[in-house]
Amino acid sequence: MPKRSSILKLSSAQRQLETLESEAVQLADPTPFTQALAGLREQLDSLEVAYEELEQQNEELDTTREALEHQRHRYRHLFEEAPFGYLITDVHGVVEEANRVAAEMFGLRQELLTSKPLPVYLEMADRPAFRNLLLRVCAGEPAGELEVRIRPRYREPFSMVLTAVRDLDAQNRTARLRWSLRDVSTTRAAEEALRASEERLRHSQRLEAVGRLAGGIAHSFNNLLAAIAFQCELLCDGMPPEYERRPHVEEIQRAGERAATLARQLLAYGRKQVLQPRVMSLNQVIQ
Repeated sequence: MPKRSSILKLSSAQRQLETLESEAVQLADPTPFTQALAGLREQLDSLEVAYEELEQQNEELDTTREALEHQRHRYRHLFEEAPFGYLITDVHGVVEEANRVAAEMFGLRQELLTSKPLPVYLEMADRPAFRNLLLRVCAGEPAGELEVRIRPRYREPFSMVLTAVRDLDAQNRTARLRWSLRDVSTTRAAEEALRASEERLRHSQRLEAVGRLAGGIAHSFNNLLAAIAFQCELLCDGMPPEYERRPHVEEIQRAGERAATLARQLLAYGRKQVLQPRVMSLNQVIQ
């Protein structure tokens, strides 16, 4: 509407000038009046050119405004629908804006998360490190990262990585901070499971090494027992049954047989085999 009004006023001024020019011709001495009208005509032509330039600038400004509005909506969409949590805080860590994922991480609605100091949701042990990060980033560090433990509502505490980037004002000072939030609890659980699996593997490898060692010792020990048993048999064959020292030799022979049984068990352990399984009574074994 303002544009149409300006066009009407400009057209009306041109018509009035043309009327005055036609009336000036009828005067006895129109020269002074005609010169004045010529000056007005030049001014009116200049205004018309300026008006056209202004209209062109207005069109360019409207186009730029539409582009900025489109970018703003696009930024807002990216901010809201991002797969990670995003926050905007002041230099003290007070939340000014939060996207949907960030609010879900803290167990709050977006409007309830704003105006809240971010440190209140951190474990007490992580708050000094968070304050140190704020100071470093506000002092000029381009970006800072910190892993903390978050205490959300209606959920167990979990690990989160915070990354802070500063926004500058016209004086190149830190105006606010932009944060990205990444839940690493699943990653930490996977790392813990991997460490436990590696520890079980190392334990299994140690047991396997012990088994091989036990098998080697049992094999050598069994060879020595075979020699002892053979010598006992020779002694028993050369002794009459009533000889007073024969029971001692027989006892050595029986001890050798028990030792051979133990050696076979060690060999079975080294080979991961079970020989002659049988049901046993623990009470009888202890007795």
